[in-house]
Amino acid sequence: MTKKYVHISEIIIKLVDGLHHSQHLKWKWAGHVARAPGDRRVKRVTTWWDPGNHRNRGRPKETMYKKIAGNNWKRKEEYRKAWRLSEEIYTQKVTMTE
Repeated sequence: MTKKYVHISEIIIKLVDGLHHSQHLKWKWAGHVARAPGDRRVKRVTTWWDPGNHRNRGRPKETMYKKIAGNNWKRKEEYRKAWRLSEEIYTQKVTMTE
């Protein structure tokens, strides 16, 4: 006998797991970029800084990376334990807010 209906709690659990997984991958990518050698394009684009430091109205002044890992998130990546702890905090925080 097949199931006709799926309970909403099953859908929500899968949704949250998917969101957690995507945020986990995003954080791992940030670590990969921070470790990138030299002056690669991906590193230049990600760590680019606006000289005027202007953001459009309504935009947050700092990114979520900086809120959780601090301004030295590129240096923190060198210390794997601290980076993994920041990763857990980041994924839990994003999963809770969305």
